[in-house]
Amino acid sequence: ILVNDGAIDLMVKEIVDKKLYDAGISRYIGKVGDRLEMDVTCKKASVSQSIYGISYFYVFEDKEGNVYTWGTSARSLDEGIKYHLKGTVKEHTTYRNVCQTALTRCKVEEIE
Repeated sequence: ILVNDGAIDLMVKEIVDKKLYDAGISRYIGKVGDRLEMDVTCKKASVSQSIYGISYFYVFEDKEGNVYTWGTSARSLDEGIKYHLKGTVKEHTTYRNVCQTALTRCKVEEIE
């Protein structure tokens, strides 16, 4: 019997991720719609191009080890640099068994 159910696929993925990856210390921060402000370090910066233009995807970490993500077409940031970040909580996600707070409408300033 072949079942094509997205919910089952998600459950299987979560089980596999818990077996393969350590949970880490990151926790979800805020509630959806909350405006957050914090100092973070850019851990990963990636760029992609489509017919709609260039898009950037960032993974940030705060001093407590909480992970934040942000996708934008607005500006390019560098890995390893500390930033002061203001953003709105879009959703809470889990990637490879690590809790992530996805942000939108972010404002960033490099910390000197």
